[in-house]
Amino acid sequence: MKIPKVIILSLLILLIILGCETKTEDMDYRLPYVGNFIFSSYSYSSILKYSEGEIIPVTTYGDTIKFEGSIEFDTEQDSAIIITYRPEESGGWRCSGIQVYGSQLRPLLQRNGELDYPFIFETCGHHSKFSGSFSNPDSLNCHVGGGGLGGTWGHIIEGTRID
Repeated sequence: MKIPKVIILSLLILLIILGCETKTEDMDYRLPYVGNFIFSSYSYSSILKYSEGEIIPVTTYGDTIKFEGSIEFDTEQDSAIIITYRPEESGGWRCSGIQVYGSQLRPLLQRNGELDYPFIFETCGHHSKFSGSFSNPDSLNCHVGGGGLGGTWGHIIEGTRID
């Protein structure tokens, strides 16, 4: 039995079409969140004091720092961004000799705009805390901190797109 050349040619073309990899790159979901922002940040610390038979929380706030910074792709980690919110490395917070925050944060960005910073828990332990999200691609709010033994401390960062 002889197979007509038309059928063989058709099957060959079909195999070539199916075998070609059609790679449609999805737009990186982080793209709407990157750009130039104006950031406002401040630190706080709180301790419990015993005074006249009562335990009272005493909170101290640092100066608010405003800075024009940026949010960029982190090329070292998939789904991460780099938030540069201060002009230079500050005292910030170090755990085990590693800078956790100072002038930058490198959180993971979820598709829904929520931020996750597993590095803080891996490095600094369970007394650490981080929360953060974009309410829309132009507005960011996050909080990094920790506590224990009657005291807490933290750093609040708010950002608004300027371009």
